[in-house]
Amino acid sequence: MESTREGVWIIDAENKTDYVNQNMANMLGYSIDEMLCYPLFDFMDEEGKTEALKKIERGKHGIREQYDFRFVRKDGSDLWTIIETSPILDEHGNYIGALAMVTDITSRKWSEQVLRSRIKLAEYSLSHSLLELLQATLDEVEQLTKSEIGFFHFIEDDQETVSLQNWSTRTLKEFCRAEGAGLHYPMDKAGIWVNCAREHRPVINNDYASAANQRGLPPGHAAVIRLLTIPIFRGEKIVAIFGTGNKPTNYNDQDIEAALLLADLTWEIAERKITEEKLKKANKLLEEQIDEIKKLQEYLREQAMRDALTGLYNRHYLHENMGREISRAGREGKVVGVMMIDIDNFKHFNDTYGHQAGDEILIALGGLLNRVTRHEDIACRYGGEEFIVIMSGTNIPSMEERANFIRETFASLHLLFEGKQLSATLSIGIGFFPEHGETMDKIIKAADRALYEAKQAGRNCAKIWHDASKAGRVSE
Repeated sequence: MESTREGVWIIDAENKTDYVNQNMANMLGYSIDEMLCYPLFDFMDEEGKTEALKKIERGKHGIREQYDFRFVRKDGSDLWTIIETSPILDEHGNYIGALAMVTDITSRKWSEQVLRSRIKLAEYSLSHSLLELLQATLDEVEQLTKSEIGFFHFIEDDQETVSLQNWSTRTLKEFCRAEGAGLHYPMDKAGIWVNCAREHRPVINNDYASAANQRGLPPGHAAVIRLLTIPIFRGEKIVAIFGTGNKPTNYNDQDIEAALLLADLTWEIAERKITEEKLKKANKLLEEQIDEIKKLQEYLREQAMRDALTGLYNRHYLHENMGREISRAGREGKVVGVMMIDIDNFKHFNDTYGHQAGDEILIALGGLLNRVTRHEDIACRYGGEEFIVIMSGTNIPSMEERANFIRETFASLHLLFEGKQLSATLSIGIGFFPEHGETMDKIIKAADRALYEAKQAGRNCAKIWHDASKAGRVSE
């Protein structure tokens, strides 16, 4: 049995070690004498003990089997094995122990674990942010190496400035209360945890307390017992520092390999995510600028169609939209009413009180029309003291009633200007589609002629056009 390359382990009926060869002892880091007569369960954790008891019970029933099993070495590290077990029976067929042939597959298991972690992180990155990915990577390395703390730092392009990006979940929850996420500080003021960047290689400190150049830790920082830090390169530049600490046993080359494989993958993904984030921000800024331009264009378009003094639509807007209103009313069989409104004696008013007072009267009329017209109506300043209101889906009685309401309300207004109370009256002419014509020009002309009748009737009244033979205009 000593010549075999495998580990050989024999236990008795009480599960105590009856025999081990040197290979088996070497796998676990013990001497043969340290293992003889000791229970099998002394070389595994509670989870392993539960599983081993089930296997032993199966062996007592004569079952031979092969399976993967995890032991715990003397230094506390895992020993993954393939075990082939055979029950040992006496001449009467009674179970008196078991023989196990043990093959060390720790390296293979480790590689499988690292590969699974890489796949897991790659999938995780598809639906999580950069900071979440960094933390997930730290958590994976902690689990693989049995560490307790972890951190991820970025190195700026100047190769002299460090910025903390994230801690592992366990570090934040159990060990570290120090502030600093996202803060920048010079590398030359940092402690031994940046030695990996200074030396351009992974650095292990298995006795942190006695290490030189510690430079202390900030208040609330996790106590450090052991530390593994690795630099992440892109070309000649170091782009990040990955660190994990406080493993129960010493860090080794296997830990370096695992950390490198996961950290390098994460940085590869991180670079893409950083680029994507920059692109998103640039796109968002561009969208905001486009929105601002659209708002400005809309504002300018609106201003181009508004009368600057009264805020009502202007003549240009009326000519652009009245034709559409008439066409739609024709299709839907609706009536469109048009009021032509004129301020009575406006020239005399301006000559008496001044143009500023005249502007106040125009503003007051604009405000009134804006308040009393419906959302679907169009109220505009047609020119000078003339205003037009277009009402779709109305009828003659309603139009006449609305015109008189506007006229009476305006007449009751008293504006205080430079200590004087000002008031004015309105004359209103009304035309209808389709009764007075089927085009914008014809209907406005009908309303204009009705306005002439209102002026002729003494002003301060509303008239509906009914006689196409009359024509003429007055200015006041």
